[in-house]
Amino acid sequence: MATFSLTLDKTSYQERVLTSKQLPSHVLINAAHMLKETYRIAPPLQNNIRRIPLKSEATTIGQYLYGFGYAYPEQIQEALDIQKTWKSILPPPMLGDLLVQQMGISAHGLAATLVIQGIERMLSPHYRAPNHMGEWLLHQGLLSPSQLARALYVQTMMRQNGEAIPFGEVLVYDRILTRDQVNELLNNWMFVRF
Repeated sequence: MATFSLTLDKTSYQERVLTSKQLPSHVLINAAHMLKETYRIAPPLQNNIRRIPLKSEATTIGQYLYGFGYAYPEQIQEALDIQKTWKSILPPPMLGDLLVQQMGISAHGLAATLVIQGIERMLSPHYRAPNHMGEWLLHQGLLSPSQLARALYVQTMMRQNGEAIPFGEVLVYDRILTRDQVNELLNNWMFVRF
C-alpha cells in the first residue's frame, strides 16, 4: 500500500490510501509533486479543498475540479448548459475547454486534475483499459504524471488559440517523444483499444 499527502498553504489534503497494483509508487509520488507544483503556480479559487469520493470510474471532471478547488458548482453547471446548446457542433466543445475559455479556470489546474482523474481511474477496482492515449502512456510508464500534465496543458492552450492538435503531436511539439516514437506508440495504442 502506498499513501501520499500534500500540505499546501496550511491546508492538508490527505489522499485516500491507494493500493497500487496498477501503478508503481514513484508514479504516485510524482503525481503528488505535480499537484503541489500546480497549486503553487495556479492556486485554487477556493480556500478549502474538498475530499473527492472515489465512487467508480464515473467520477466526472467537474467533481474533481470542484474537489480540488478549481471550479464552483455554478461554473460547472453553466459550462454544461453551454455544452448542451452546442451539441449540434461536431464534436461539441469539451467541458474543460469551456471552463477555461468561458469561466476563466486555470488551464494548469485543469491539466493536473485530468491527470489525477486518470490515475484514480487506473487505481479503481473497476478499471479495465485506458480511455485516453495519455492515460495509456502513463500506465505503460512512458510518461510521468508531470509530463502528461504539461502535454495536456499545452494541448488545452493550443485549443484555446483555435488550434486543435492531436495528443501525439503535442508530445512531439513539446519534445517529450520523437515523431517515430509517437507513430509506433499510436499503432500499439490502436491495438490496445480495439
